[in-house]
Amino acid sequence: MNQVGKIPLFVNPLSRINKLRKGKSIREFREAGQGLVEVIAPCSFDELDDAVARCRREGISILAISGGDGSIHQVLTRFIREYGSDPLPPVLLLKDGTMNNISRTINLKGSGLSILKRYLARVRRGDAIGTVPRNTLRIEDRYCFLFGNGLVTNVLDAVYDGGSKGLLKRIRVFARAIWECASDTGTPRLFKRFHGRVALDGSYLPCEDFIGVLAGTVETVGMGFSPLAPRHPGERSFHVIATALSPREVLRYFIRLKRGKPIPSPRHFYRHVSSLRMESPEGITYTMDGDLYHASGHVEVDIGPVVNLVYV
Repeated sequence: MNQVGKIPLFVNPLSRINKLRKGKSIREFREAGQGLVEVIAPCSFDELDDAVARCRREGISILAISGGDGSIHQVLTRFIREYGSDPLPPVLLLKDGTMNNISRTINLKGSGLSILKRYLARVRRGDAIGTVPRNTLRIEDRYCFLFGNGLVTNVLDAVYDGGSKGLLKRIRVFARAIWECASDTGTPRLFKRFHGRVALDGSYLPCEDFIGVLAGTVETVGMGFSPLAPRHPGERSFHVIATALSPREVLRYFIRLKRGKPIPSPRHFYRHVSSLRMESPEGITYTMDGDLYHASGHVEVDIGPVVNLVYV
């Protein structure tokens, strides 16, 4: 059981890194915690649900999550469900995943273990702990910081194909994307288009043929790309980029897309909104913080609660 005052630290024991390290990260977190941390390593979603419910019953002052974007998505979704309309405790992200876009957006430095050690050192000294508020996105009863479909999910499919998600695999996928842009063969894999309608704040865009849609409340999306420009959480909005450019136009505007600069095209849309709706008779594959989902008919994205991310 979680003793009063202990920090619950959620670790995914089935993650690629923890499997490769044979649980060494879990042991290191326990040693570094020196009695101040309870490491929770659920092996199933049922175990995760039970652990989150217990944290809520016993009361916690801070929540720590070790892992990448997908692990953060799964843990935070369950905490938001459990807390309902009550505010969540501050969240300490220990970046230990393949994708660490959420932790990078607040410039967390070092490994998950070093972040935990810095935080505990500040607690022992009695130093003030800073937080950075971020809006979340809500789709049905799940929550995230990044949403995407089309090119975004096609790239993730290619990265996940075969199990390995390392740097070499990502470089190969990036090279494939450049080749598809340059060749524009008409039979793309990564640039396979999404056919459907997209509405921003209730107004439908004048296109029904998109390379993809990206939305988020954090700036970075991986592989050096920072295309999003979220506003302060007090404004309760998120940034959406929907593009119907051709692959060759994507290559032409590559640097602007990478840096989040507006594109001078009537087929490229760059807006801050409070709601996004996508419709397609073909069904919609989409990602929430790197985890993939599929919906038939339509998907609606709106604003979720604010989460305070700890910065150390």
